[in-house]
Amino acid sequence: MKTIKLGIMTLIMMFGVSMAYALNSNYCCVEGEPCSYAPKTWQPMMEMRAVMQSTFHPMLENNLKPARENAALMLDKAKALVAATDRPKNLKGDKKDAEFNDMLAKAEVYANKVAQNATDEEVKIALADLHGAFAGLVPEKMKEEMHKLDKEKGKTCEH
Repeated sequence: MKTIKLGIMTLIMMFGVSMAYALNSNYCCVEGEPCSYAPKTWQPMMEMRAVMQSTFHPMLENNLKPARENAALMLDKAKALVAATDRPKNLKGDKKDAEFNDMLAKAEVYANKVAQNATDEEVKIALADLHGAFAGLVPEKMKEEMHKLDKEKGKTCEH
């Protein structure tokens, strides 16, 4: 059983590192304010991405403080994504609706784990599941645009 857990955590970490590379950037999004440098991307997606970035990547370095502190905010951002009525065309349809609902369910599991003061390993697994579901929602073209915007702006904001 320990070997299986280790294997799963290794896969999660490998996936996380690959996603960290794919989505690597810093963000200047402030709660309640638009990310002014991202006009071509969908704002709720950028806001969720900002919270995910500042939460998931520290976890990869075994810093779970942001993961525990941001769980409720992450759930709020996930709810906002699901409830948004201005989704871009490529994020609409029954299949995408199911993906959004799956991501929301994973956000709820993650927030509940944190609220229940679950072990670090349980929080890591729940956050990795949420990260995977969220990353799967982001269309490749949007990822490319986000990455391009990140490069243009440089890494000037610290979280």
